[in-house]
Amino acid sequence: MRSKIWKSIIAIFTVIAFIAIVLTAILFKGLNKYRPSIYNYESYLSPNIITKLKKEYNYKEFKEISEFSQALNQEKAIAGVGSDFQAGQLIIDKKIKKINFEKIYGVGTNNWNLRKNFYTPNVIEHIEELDNMVLLNIEEKKKNNEKVGFWSDGKNYLSLPKGIYADSENINEYVEKLKEENFKKYGDPYDHFYDYILPYYSQDKGFAYNINETTRPNLNIESVKKQLEDQSEKLSWIEIANILKNNNYKHFGWTNAYIDNLMIGAITYGENWKEIFTKKVNGKDLFNFNNDNYKLAIDSFNKFVKYASGASIRDTQYNFFSSDGLELLNFLIEPKTGRSDVAIVYNGDALDAYYSSDNFSSVEEGKIRFIRPKNNYILMDNWILSNGLSEKDSDAFLETLKDLVYQLNPSVNQYINALLFEDSLLHFKDKKWSNYLKSYIVSQMTIALEKDKTLSEKLEQILKDINTNKNYDEDNKIAKIDSVLNLFNIDINTIKLIENNNFDVNKSKISIFNSIANLSSLQLNELTTKMHEINNLIKDPLLLIEDEFFKEFKEIIDENSETLEENKELFNKQVELFKNDQEFIETLSQKTNQKITSENFVSYNQSMFERFLDNPRNPQNYNWFLVWRDGAYGDGQDEETNLFSEIFEDLFTESSIAEISNFDYISYTPTDLMTYEFIKKWYFAGDEQAIAIYQQPEPNNEYKVYSYPFIDNNLRTKIASYYFETTKS
Repeated sequence: MRSKIWKSIIAIFTVIAFIAIVLTAILFKGLNKYRPSIYNYESYLSPNIITKLKKEYNYKEFKEISEFSQALNQEKAIAGVGSDFQAGQLIIDKKIKKINFEKIYGVGTNNWNLRKNFYTPNVIEHIEELDNMVLLNIEEKKKNNEKVGFWSDGKNYLSLPKGIYADSENINEYVEKLKEENFKKYGDPYDHFYDYILPYYSQDKGFAYNINETTRPNLNIESVKKQLEDQSEKLSWIEIANILKNNNYKHFGWTNAYIDNLMIGAITYGENWKEIFTKKVNGKDLFNFNNDNYKLAIDSFNKFVKYASGASIRDTQYNFFSSDGLELLNFLIEPKTGRSDVAIVYNGDALDAYYSSDNFSSVEEGKIRFIRPKNNYILMDNWILSNGLSEKDSDAFLETLKDLVYQLNPSVNQYINALLFEDSLLHFKDKKWSNYLKSYIVSQMTIALEKDKTLSEKLEQILKDINTNKNYDEDNKIAKIDSVLNLFNIDINTIKLIENNNFDVNKSKISIFNSIANLSSLQLNELTTKMHEINNLIKDPLLLIEDEFFKEFKEIIDENSETLEENKELFNKQVELFKNDQEFIETLSQKTNQKITSENFVSYNQSMFERFLDNPRNPQNYNWFLVWRDGAYGDGQDEETNLFSEIFEDLFTESSIAEISNFDYISYTPTDLMTYEFIKKWYFAGDEQAIAIYQQPEPNNEYKVYSYPFIDNNLRTKIASYYFETTKS
């Protein structure tokens, strides 16, 4: 009997234990759901954004770019931030996929001619140069009879399905099919480098040198400042190194990134360096390293290190090498004997060093200068997607990036899309136009408006004419809509191709004419007002981001009366202090274009204080603000007394606008025009030295900027091996 009871008890406990195990497993799985991995460099995304990303993705950081490439090759990463030269090689190796930019920037932006208006001129030129570089690599492979997975007509290239190469019997069939698909989605029958990358931040190189007399008393600082002042982009690497060396700058910091040093070696090789290390493609000089020249470049770099520092590359007393930009800049600013006097770094790292108190609170800020050599190079980092990622998962990740990283990128095209297809005034949902056709129309209109800032006024006249003269015959109705299409360079044959010729163009034109003709005068005014708003956004790309930023600014002011009163009290003290300073009064008068005297100084500035609070974007108010920050609160002043200093500092760090708070954490140069210009205008409070480090000059006849080369794995292994053989003890 007892035995049966025990057996029953054991059976019951077994069932309970089994249920508990199953429930625990279910609970564990629920709490620890699978999260695909995305990769990024260390310290290259604000912690706040990372926290949000981790809710859906496994976020991993790497030190060396090869770690990310390896993860993509082994299908362990679905996406991440990589560098442009890496992306180029991954495109050729078919490891990454095209990006649907409409998920980031809105309708029509798969068209490069529209999308490129969002970026800075430097970035546009750089991306188009990289497009040429992919072509160079493809042509080199074809010359060597290597299968590359691309088709080329000598001008453009087109990716083909896996296993289909240029020697395939079915090449023409595949090419035509893919050209048609590409044209519908991207407005271009060919593949390009810019189809595969979502630009993030960019960096260019230079010499960052210490001018702190307290921590570097051995340097001839006044002499070097005079010799290098206004010489950025004008001197060679050798000339800059020579001036620094002659002023006792002996301790150098160098990156361990061998591709960077390969390029420095090429540029400093001698007068004929371009003949040996570059190749011209579509009129551009591109780095072209190969088995015949890579050792020459590395040997040249070793010689340059010895020339600059006066010591062997292996002499760690004078030459400090690190793969970590933060470590390089810390060695540059650290108040300690034997640390670097100068470092070859990216401009973002130099900017970080300029604001030295973030790293060493005892070190005075602003004691770093940065000079770019006249032959320089630029690196652009980008988000890229694994080729194995499904369209659904790709779109989901891009939408996450849009929400967390690319919140306020310019969206003129989205306003046009809303106006045409979504707003109650002119929506054509019932026309059943395809998304491809909508994208084409929106992109063409946006491109035209970008080129001609008066188009909205011309369009307004046509719309008013249609609305006034409703009784045109069919031919005239069609002609009127044709005048609108011509205004925006919208091609009927393209529309037919996109719609597979199943589209009654004339019927659609008449329908559009009737829609406009039937608008009430109130609706027509609303329509033209919206068109002018779009035009204003094009004329002033900062409108969107400044409006959002100063909404947050005013919220802080309104919610915290104590902060406002403290700023007012500090400001009134400064006004009293400067009311008899004639030099300051003259500067203020010139910058604001106002007649200011000692007599009206107090009342004028108290009034301007309120005006600035009411409308910071007003040019006169902005210029007034900058004079007070630069003049009254400039060098030698306690930063805590700066006008709205604490508010602005907190806003840049904690802003809900990702583009702003992310830059505050990273300090590298934004690739998009709107954020770039906003940071330049507001972040530095007119500090010309900081702005000079931040902004990346456009190339000209005197200043040349080169792109990183694409190097295949075989050559890269040889370069790395020889580099470490000759540089390491």
